[in-house]
Amino acid sequence: MTDHDAGAHAAHTTHPDRAVPLDSAFNVRDLGGYPTVDGLAVRWRTLYRADALHRLSEDELELLGRRGVRVAMDLRSSGEVERGQLAAERLGITLHHLPVLGEGWSVKSLDFEGDPADVLAALYVQMLDVGAPAIRGALELLVADGSLPALFHCSAGKDRTGVLAAIVLTLLGVHREVVVADYALTGGSMQRMLASVRDRQTQTPDWVDLRREQPAAFVSAPAEAMERFLDHVDDLHGSVAGYVATIGADDEIVDELRSRLLEPAPPPR
Repeated sequence: MTDHDAGAHAAHTTHPDRAVPLDSAFNVRDLGGYPTVDGLAVRWRTLYRADALHRLSEDELELLGRRGVRVAMDLRSSGEVERGQLAAERLGITLHHLPVLGEGWSVKSLDFEGDPADVLAALYVQMLDVGAPAIRGALELLVADGSLPALFHCSAGKDRTGVLAAIVLTLLGVHREVVVADYALTGGSMQRMLASVRDRQTQTPDWVDLRREQPAAFVSAPAEAMERFLDHVDDLHGSVAGYVATIGADDEIVDELRSRLLEPAPPPR
């Protein structure tokens, strides 16, 4: 692939309909429009990734409701959920708790003062095992009748959400350069989040946590981290499809995922 091709693929991340504009959440975006290697594209307004949504105002909830989301998957831990959840019932959304990192998971094996790409790639690799039930559950929900449009989120919409987004997009056949570029978009979102937190007068417990000095890995989304993670999956399992097969998501689920989430790509302008 030429540099021009890679740039053209990555440019899909900057589509004007990509970001969902909210003041109380900073990393909500539509995964639609991304091109696949076989000439298809992800359907718009069908699958969303996001950060925490429990702080949304009434107007923001109304805006999200107009998107028609039917299912929301909360990838956070039980402790995080206790701090607040999306007001799903008010919007007619079915909420599922699928913790990617359990309460007993330990970060002691990770050196968060190291290179952010190395730290994050190691974290994401751990999610493959610890988060296997949640990842399988998310894939099963996405192919269940009446589940779309769907949304999945964690706290920052960066790590747990980033891993699931990369897995889903790769299963759909989205170009790897696009998968990585979508992940890297979160770097800008994190900076907006931190700037907003610093400017706020009222501080909830989770905002207070963010105001503290954070390791670089917590507030960055370097493309190299996702590249290394995907390389690891390919090296260990042959492909992302090979990995999800080991956790119980067979070819039938992958085929159904593609049937529900893909459509013919629009002709080039």
